[in-house]
Amino acid sequence: MIDPSAFNQMEKEATNVLIKIFIPLWIILSVAVTIWSYKSTRAKVFWKNLYRSVFPPREGKGEKKPWFRR
Repeated sequence: MIDPSAFNQMEKEATNVLIKIFIPLWIILSVAVTIWSYKSTRAKVFWKNLYRSVFPPREGKGEKKPWFRR
């Protein structure tokens, strides 16, 4: 039978190893995606369209239609 304290110690070590592996991987992945988004034309179009869908462009002062009829 496995001693519960030994199992608990193994679990802590495994958690530490996973943290040591996943945090650098996450940082590397986020940096790679950031570089890709700046370099790639397709990515620029994607981010531009996403931005426009969230914040639609404003109409210029000269282009505004009057809300009343003349």
